[in-house]
Amino acid sequence: MGSASDRRPGYHHRVRVAALTAEREALDEQVDALRAEMEALEAEVEALERTVESKERQRQQVIDNYETIVENRTEADCGPESEPGAAESTERGPLAAVASRIERVMARLRRSDE
Repeated sequence: MGSASDRRPGYHHRVRVAALTAEREALDEQVDALRAEMEALEAEVEALERTVESKERQRQQVIDNYETIVENRTEADCGPESEPGAAESTERGPLAAVASRIERVMARLRRSDE
């Protein structure tokens, strides 16, 4: 009991304040670390959103190109042809090849969406 009576007044209060201060500093460090991690994750999300938007624009461009080719093919099929054999060999061949490639790309995009 002698050592307890030798302590100065307010000793327990000072010890408690020091312990709480140390705990608060540790919590502040955790908060700072979590804030930094959150900022890094937010930056990663923004980068992923930009990538998705870019891919969506590319996808939409492929769809638009495909629709244009189909529309042009339909117009060519319905339009008057002065020389059917010549028109098919010069216009339909390359157009059909491009349309076929775009159809393959569209099929691949549809599969990637699933």
